[in-house]
Amino acid sequence: MHFSMVEMLVLLLLAAVCAAMPDSGLVNVSEVIWSGPENRGVYLGSPSIVQCPGGPLLASHDFFGPAIGPDKLARIFSSSDSGITWKLVGQVAPMYWATLFVRDGDTAVYIFGTTNDGNPAPTQIVIARSLDCGATWQPRVLTNSTKSYSTGPTPILQHNGRLWRAFEHNTGPGWGSGYSAVVISAPDTASDLLDPTTWTLSGELAFSAVRPLVPPTWSDPAIISNFGWLESNAVAPVAPGDAGINVVLRVNSLPAANKAALLYVPSPTAAPQLVSFIDFPGGMSKFTIRRHAPSGLYVTLSNLVADPAITIPPHCASGTAPSHVLPACSMAELRTCPDRITCLWAHANSRDNLTLAVSQNLTTWTMLATVMAPDTGDPEWLRQITTGFQYVDWQFDGDDIIAAVRAAYRGADCYHNSNRILFQRLVRWQQLTDAAFE
Repeated sequence: MHFSMVEMLVLLLLAAVCAAMPDSGLVNVSEVIWSGPENRGVYLGSPSIVQCPGGPLLASHDFFGPAIGPDKLARIFSSSDSGITWKLVGQVAPMYWATLFVRDGDTAVYIFGTTNDGNPAPTQIVIARSLDCGATWQPRVLTNSTKSYSTGPTPILQHNGRLWRAFEHNTGPGWGSGYSAVVISAPDTASDLLDPTTWTLSGELAFSAVRPLVPPTWSDPAIISNFGWLESNAVAPVAPGDAGINVVLRVNSLPAANKAALLYVPSPTAAPQLVSFIDFPGGMSKFTIRRHAPSGLYVTLSNLVADPAITIPPHCASGTAPSHVLPACSMAELRTCPDRITCLWAHANSRDNLTLAVSQNLTTWTMLATVMAPDTGDPEWLRQITTGFQYVDWQFDGDDIIAAVRAAYRGADCYHNSNRILFQRLVRWQQLTDAAFE
């Protein structure tokens, strides 16, 4: 693949102006918002991104952390210069764990999530519509039951004449282990997507029903595991003409890493069926999968874990004063070492490397590149517990991929507690597939 002189100048210009973060080594990255000072207990979650029809780029996020109350909202930012600069243009409530989307032939922008994070219960499914590129919103709750639903900023799939969105029914007890996979869908030609009667809920598949099929090689007697699934992706099926869809779920597989669950949903009212547990790059953390129509490839941005080891950070050595105060990461298991508390750190939790991978069949994945990695110069163990490029939502944008990233970076107190939402453009990403499949 060759570039003209004009194309080369455009690429160089993007590389120069998109790296809009001072003192950062990240490439083609700009900052949508920073939540500092970080000691306030306010963190940024659920990034999403979409192109408003005929208008600017839009990015959304919500808040989490000890300083955030039960009322949940999503804030909307816009960029009129292809992601170089951003401004706050609106907000929508109630809205949490939400994804921005547009449908073919519609001039409106939608956002799809839940009313809250389960506190107070029940948590309902909610959608909102904007007719002015994110400035104002009309929300509508779609469910009305005693059930609580969970999700993340995962894709809305337009396939076989329907819009599909995957959720989890939180049946409890247990995070992930008490979740059931479920899908909600509507005709993609529906005149009003805010009408609850337009939407159909599928049957459910509880994780507890498939828990006996979890491979025994995932377990380690030294670690108390809470296997479960969450943050499911609705994905176009592999077989041409298949009226059903696939669903791929993040699997909490600690201490194992890079695992996911592949389901099949044959119809809008059918219950999901387990196809298999699969090896998936970054399956321990939330990911987004979309299918690239021209090539047929499934594409993901996720947190590949290169080495799912379990270690004690080196500053816990006997007689050595700690060089860094470990954050209170809820994901890490506390252990006592001489005269201090430290973490028994499972590398499967790490989110410091954001990677691009592709698949032809959803079961075999090829890692193409690391697209974000720490540039702070800290040792690896410190990078892993203080840096995270995570919960990415992304879209195809011509020959590029544009992404919104929840980032714990340069000042965050923990890899999980994100202090920034970043925008990244992956220019001509398919060049990487040319090299991988030549």
